[in-house]
Amino acid sequence: MRGLLLSAPKKPGTLVARGRAGGPREDGGRGPQEQTLLVVGEPEAEFSARAMFPGAEVVASVKETALAEYMVGRVRPDVVVVDPSVTPRGETVEQWVGRLQVSFPGIEVIILPAGEGPGRERQPLAACAAAETRVIGQETIAVWSPKGGVGKTFVAINLACASAISTRGNTCLLDLDLHSGDVACNLDLLDGPSIIDILSNLSDMRPETMERFTVVHPSSGLQVLAAPKRPELSDLVESQHVRAILSLARRRWGLVYVDTPPDITSEVVGECIDQASKIVMVVTQDVAALRQAKMALDILKRIGVGQKEALAVVVNRVSHQSLFPVSRIEEYLEVEVLGSIPDDRKSAEKAGMDGKPVVLYSRNEASQAFWEILGRLIPGLVTSREFSGEKKKRRFGFW
Repeated sequence: MRGLLLSAPKKPGTLVARGRAGGPREDGGRGPQEQTLLVVGEPEAEFSARAMFPGAEVVASVKETALAEYMVGRVRPDVVVVDPSVTPRGETVEQWVGRLQVSFPGIEVIILPAGEGPGRERQPLAACAAAETRVIGQETIAVWSPKGGVGKTFVAINLACASAISTRGNTCLLDLDLHSGDVACNLDLLDGPSIIDILSNLSDMRPETMERFTVVHPSSGLQVLAAPKRPELSDLVESQHVRAILSLARRRWGLVYVDTPPDITSEVVGECIDQASKIVMVVTQDVAALRQAKMALDILKRIGVGQKEALAVVVNRVSHQSLFPVSRIEEYLEVEVLGSIPDDRKSAEKAGMDGKPVVLYSRNEASQAFWEILGRLIPGLVTSREFSGEKKKRRFGFW
């Protein structure tokens, strides 16, 4: 019975017992007509799917794309058939389909052509290429610094908001600086729920229900899970909670940023680093910050983080008058700096007071720096050239 999903007897649109995709069935084999289908859309789409794949088994039929993503990961069908009338949150059907294919590369995805009835012919995904959709796989990006006061939250907020604009809202920022998190304060989102509200619901929560506990930043579409509103509540959040929240957020939005506490010995930091696909370390030209960063990089290399995760260094508050230019910082840390953000305290303070990150202001130097960093951090996302309408040369590649 290994690999079988047990459920109610077979009916249209219900789950049935089946083997994992590509694996043998208990009846002794799997013929070419015994494909498994997952249908996303209205009931009519299921009839079309059955007509397109005679003899195939419909393992699930759902209307919501968020639920569809969960079911694809659970039942692993051979083919996902998508009704073009579905309305994914914050993106087009083509964008959602493209993101699904990146997340599940071994599964064929087909969009039904517009029209009604079982006679509709299949439309291969390649036919959607004209939409020029940019998609990325699931990413968890931990923004961290071993020293406080370097602008870590400022960097996390701006990268996350820029990503939310680029992905049309399919980005989440988790404030896991549990004792002193101020993401909600900087984005003027203090009236919403916090991470404490989600704890009692984690055991049976599905990815699509995460939105009940996040707040949307109106100017960018970023989803924010705020830190505890009182520091004494932070002890209620344990490492297993962090692990579960990261998994749910990644499956719901695909792109997740995490603002972490500066303590490298923290279990929360350890869990975030372990779960992260990329780590952004924020430093400044301050001697103490650079010394702490050097020691932290040595520790990360010793435990093998640099081998399995992409580690990026971003220099914040860069002044040309400093005795430590970026080139000297690279030499000292023995890494190539991903990007630098000019020192503009006035713009940063105004952004915090207005609840609008600097990335929303296209003519700001710090804004352009963030968009360029995002282009290097996640190649393929919309960057400053498209956002501001300026024809700027982009530099890609991680190192």
